[in-house]
Amino acid sequence: MISKIVFDLDGTLWTTEEAYIESYKKIAEEFSFTPESDDVVRECLGVKLEQVVLKLFPHCPDKETMGRIAVKYVAEYCAKNPKFCSKDIVSLFEELSKKYDLYIMSNCPRVFLDGFMAVSNLTPYVKGTFSISEGNKEQHLEKVTNGYKDRILFVGDSQFDYDEISNHKCVQFCYAKYGYMACSNYEYHIDALDDILTLVKQIERKERMIDHDDYQIYSSHDSNITVINFKDYSMFGFIEYSNKEDFDNVIKQIKAECRNKLIGPIDGKTWYTYRLVLDNFDWKLYPDCISNKEINDVLESNGFKLFHSYSSTLSKMNEKIWKMARRIKLPNEYTSSIVVGEDCYNYLEEMYDAASEAFEKADYYRSINFEDFKEIYVEAFKSVTPVLMTISKNNKLVAFIFSYEDPEKRFFVSKTIGIRKSERNKLLLLKLIDIGYDYVSKQGYDTLLHHFQNDRTKVMESISSGYEIRKKHFGLFKYENK
Repeated sequence: MISKIVFDLDGTLWTTEEAYIESYKKIAEEFSFTPESDDVVRECLGVKLEQVVLKLFPHCPDKETMGRIAVKYVAEYCAKNPKFCSKDIVSLFEELSKKYDLYIMSNCPRVFLDGFMAVSNLTPYVKGTFSISEGNKEQHLEKVTNGYKDRILFVGDSQFDYDEISNHKCVQFCYAKYGYMACSNYEYHIDALDDILTLVKQIERKERMIDHDDYQIYSSHDSNITVINFKDYSMFGFIEYSNKEDFDNVIKQIKAECRNKLIGPIDGKTWYTYRLVLDNFDWKLYPDCISNKEINDVLESNGFKLFHSYSSTLSKMNEKIWKMARRIKLPNEYTSSIVVGEDCYNYLEEMYDAASEAFEKADYYRSINFEDFKEIYVEAFKSVTPVLMTISKNNKLVAFIFSYEDPEKRFFVSKTIGIRKSERNKLLLLKLIDIGYDYVSKQGYDTLLHHFQNDRTKVMESISSGYEIRKKHFGLFKYENK
């Protein structure tokens, strides 16, 4: 898990363009030479000092001295102008420091970094600062990561920053797009400094879902994929897709380092959001996997084969099965209930316990914790009214259907059907069908959508057989390194 965040300084935590330009003009006036244009000065922002002096003082014989003077003037100018610091930077660092150790690492000389610390008021929240005066970022990172053992997030604004830290799998790079320079490789990006708060929450959830130390993010611009390595295979998931070319570059990267076989997309402990759409892209469901055909095309062109599929099936109610289900009478220790609306969430812990047992042997299933389960069943369904149908045995929930009315009122949706392994039998399933059909018909519907059913499991297929209206398929892909 990420425990430390390291920030680059210039362009990331403060914007010093004005200081560079005005200080350079002052030096030109003092030493009586014609200065380069403001645009040339801007090109030096975020660049190492030895490159800056070559560009700004091309005819000066003692470039080292000019460099020291330039640093002194810029540092003095910045020290008088707290406005260069990013807005609300103190409250931001205060909040981040509650969970993470924070560091600042700069290619600027120490005097520059000390000036920033003086005007920014960040000292109480920063564990350490490192400048080019004490060594390069490679050396500093070894200290911060405890010999490259601790996983950290590095926030910087240039390809130089990425190149300096990219050799270490324990370091993930976040590109500050608002900064001075371009960058084509990064695992994450932010458009403003305060976006970091949202990003670290997303990373925290992602790492909970991965729950595995051996993972790596491969990227090309805004396209990236996370690969989680196990002994005999690797899973890929958490897909970010920007365009076909960049995504193809990422796929080629993960193929090049494939140990055995790649299976995905699976988001670590669950693949709720990232099974890829295979057909009927125009048929919008809720919730739905969001993907486009270009992703499938890139995977297939790189030798990935469809490995496993799921279906969302729209069908009329099966009157024959319902007639049979109506006759089912369960023993007295079984009771049923229907709960509508927010009261459903009073049963979340019981649903979680039942679902964990029901799905523990499912293909590539790895159990998720209760907080993530709650997010899936509460946060994702805020725009609908949930309906929970349950069967309990001696007051213990043993089977349930989590359902809701389609937001566009086209049909009723069966999102999840779960029956404890210890209670799995045909009679219990039929009774669930009877409860579900009876409720749905009373709401004026005769059409049901069974969402995300495993195509290897034929039970739901037998229920809808002969009554199907439309199907949408989703898939996992596999690549084997032969």
